[in-house]
Amino acid sequence: MLIAIAHGILTQMEQKPYILLVNPKAGYGKSVLPFMNKTTGQDQAHQYIQHITDLFAYYGKPIKSHIISRKSTTEAFLNTLNTDNCEALLVAGGDGTIHSVLPVVLKKSLKLGIIPVGSVNILAKDLGLPMSIKEACECIIKGHLKHIDIGSVDKQYFASMLGIGFDASVIQATKDRLKKRLGLLAYGIAALKVLMSRKSQEIEYKINQRKHSEKASFLLIQNSKYYSGKLCISERSSLDDGTVELITISSSKKSYYLLFMLALILKAVLKVDIFSYLSAIQVRQVKKVTIIKQAIPGFHLDAEYKKESPKSIKLQTKCLSIFC
Repeated sequence: MLIAIAHGILTQMEQKPYILLVNPKAGYGKSVLPFMNKTTGQDQAHQYIQHITDLFAYYGKPIKSHIISRKSTTEAFLNTLNTDNCEALLVAGGDGTIHSVLPVVLKKSLKLGIIPVGSVNILAKDLGLPMSIKEACECIIKGHLKHIDIGSVDKQYFASMLGIGFDASVIQATKDRLKKRLGLLAYGIAALKVLMSRKSQEIEYKINQRKHSEKASFLLIQNSKYYSGKLCISERSSLDDGTVELITISSSKKSYYLLFMLALILKAVLKVDIFSYLSAIQVRQVKKVTIIKQAIPGFHLDAEYKKESPKSIKLQTKCLSIFC
């Protein structure tokens, strides 16, 4: 028995460690095991770390863990870590946490493992990852990698989506406290507030290398096929096909935003696609979008709000390696 334990310890010492980042503010305060009470904050983060470390230790895989206090400082924190000799970077969080590590992961060509404990987990769902912490860890340990496209805009990155106009206003209006408590419903509440209180704006843009520009009041760029939860706009969307879906609403009437949401729900629940019948709503596959003019600055990347206006939006093909 002692020989087996000693062998396990020596094996771990010889292997490259995984670096684990845990966001204690992600998700609903999901417990690591079904019979445990939900917790929040630092207690939750330490619960995650202990459970994940134990799972990896069972397979002889060493882990170095860190708690992220603020997503805005994650990139600076990662740059202080020695990642040259690590097996992969693991993220226990949601889409926003994944977004915060992309600059360093891409710069250093690190492999990425996702343990989905966020409110929505769009990227994890599109990759078909299990929502169970145990099963997500086992998926990483198996070592199968998928290489996906990543969107880039002005030296920033997104894995799932970029939104301008109404979509960005909803993200800006969604409070973290409500998102943690209500999940997707928090976005619905924010959407109603935006519809009642804010005017639509005009966005002028160009597609690919076209000479002529177009105008819209709503602009969404999807790398993932899921928009919110498991609401799907286009089945053509793929994380590794070298294109993104561009969804625009040319009309300034707010009723079209409601029609857009209704079309999403009908497609998800009844499998009825009415997008083709709504002339003001267009869904197109593109490789590049250039924003020429935006009446009100602001956009979001993977549901993380940015105050400035984006310019050139394009894809970096199959540049991110993710365990799945």
